[in-house]
Amino acid sequence: MGHVGPAAVNDTTQPALSSAQFARNPRQEMTMTCSISTGRPCKHCRPPAEIEPLGFQADFTAAEHELILRGFQPEEMEQKWSVCCDGDWVYFCRSWTRFMIFALRLERTASGARVADSLVSRDANQYRSTDLDHDRRLVRELIDGWLLSPD
Repeated sequence: MGHVGPAAVNDTTQPALSSAQFARNPRQEMTMTCSISTGRPCKHCRPPAEIEPLGFQADFTAAEHELILRGFQPEEMEQKWSVCCDGDWVYFCRSWTRFMIFALRLERTASGARVADSLVSRDANQYRSTDLDHDRRLVRELIDGWLLSPD
């Protein structure tokens, strides 16, 4: 499947996203509150004008799911990502530009959670990668390095 704009996401191969989710006007910012954190809002994020299914698959234990839902807000300039949650969706945004690059929808399972849907920005003005394998590896690194690491 090629690049799709937000309106084209509502086909049979991709679950529909509401206007409260990933597919928004790219000039409109959104604020999300991570569900398990202290409730402080994440920095405003700018959704992309074009998205593509990422095809990222992962299963998480209940403890890992809890850690993911806490999100991550950078405290130093070297930390270039913020991770925010809104309902079942987890958004990975660049901290300096506030561009939303990845979105994962988590679905609860008996043992924790699994990724039920995943999207990547294909807005060339916000994100230049077109390599899905690279993008999937990057999401895994962000989850392991920022969300699941003990520090």
